[in-house]
Amino acid sequence: TSPNASNNMDDSAGSQQMNDSSSGAVTRSQHSNSIGVHGLTQKPAENDHMYLYCDKIIYPDDNAPADTPLNFLIKYYRPHNPVLQRYVEEVLDEYEESPDQCSWVRYMDEALLSTQDQDVDFNRPSSHSDEILRLKMPGGYTFDVKQPEVPTDLKHLYREGQPGVRLGVIASSKLITDDYELREGFSGKHDVMAFDAEYDQVLESIIGNQLHSYLFIRGISDYVDGMTNSTWQPYAALAAAGFLKSVILRIPKDN
Repeated sequence: TSPNASNNMDDSAGSQQMNDSSSGAVTRSQHSNSIGVHGLTQKPAENDHMYLYCDKIIYPDDNAPADTPLNFLIKYYRPHNPVLQRYVEEVLDEYEESPDQCSWVRYMDEALLSTQDQDVDFNRPSSHSDEILRLKMPGGYTFDVKQPEVPTDLKHLYREGQPGVRLGVIASSKLITDDYELREGFSGKHDVMAFDAEYDQVLESIIGNQLHSYLFIRGISDYVDGMTNSTWQPYAALAAAGFLKSVILRIPKDN
């Protein structure tokens, strides 16, 4: 589940050309600077964004030097009113104070009782089905790596058998996600936590309807290289719904 916790944000979507190297970077979700509480080592700056969309890749001219970086035309999205992000922080602060009283896990358990008769199985799959991560590399090569262990100082927050919560930027664009080197370079440059399907049109609709407060809560079941894991998709959806309910119930009734 990857909600964003950015503060004091504008709801306008801006476009800007950004210089970026097409190789050599590592995604934040794989790197050591992402293992702080809730996946961030510090709160985002005021001008941070919660979602970005790569609209176009501008390639160098044929006569440009070989090491000329690519330019990306990017749309940035951030809510004008960060009130929902503050409710997320309240939910997570409460969890940090009492990890044994995890609200979203409680709501997930309640939902499981009401979905037993459905065709879809929302129960958590066996951990053995997610022990090995197969990474795709340029040239069609693949190699298997073991899933990373939770750091010792964070095990009280990322408990065995329950979904963890990570905060960060979500990005989208098939121009980026279908190319390993572009995806790695882009995500490292812009501190992208996860990629999803192209969701920019939904955001354009939100902004067009002048909705100044919004939040993304995504259940993550696929891998960083784009491989899907259908076994975990129902459980990921349940985790996102459980966390969403935790946030909704933080909203005062008069709102």
